[in-house]
Amino acid sequence: MLGSSFLSVCGACIIIFSALRLRELSKRFFAIRLIFFLALTDLMAAAFNIIGAIADIQQLFQPESKEMLLCELQATGLLYFNLASIMWTSCPTDGMRSASTSSPSTRCAGRCQLCSRAAAST
Repeated sequence: MLGSSFLSVCGACIIIFSALRLRELSKRFFAIRLIFFLALTDLMAAAFNIIGAIADIQQLFQPESKEMLLCELQATGLLYFNLASIMWTSCPTDGMRSASTSSPSTRCAGRCQLCSRAAAST
């Protein structure tokens, strides 16, 4: 779990760095912004996975442990960022589905922007 989380952090950092480096391109293409925010949520989910792997498991089972706050923080972060990642993933996939059908692209862009607003509010 720790190794895959570090690989996720590395991959997300590369995507975020690329999106920030190509800022002019991301202003013109909405898909690049979607991928940027997807990478950002995946980075945070991987960070919370790393926190869970580093936490002392034996300390968590003691009744008056201060580690319980760390456990609750990790659980909350994982739930939030994994749900946000699923929502950000649904935006490009909905766009690809709409592009493959005969529906107009303006409707697709409107749905993706609506989906991105919903994902940002979670």
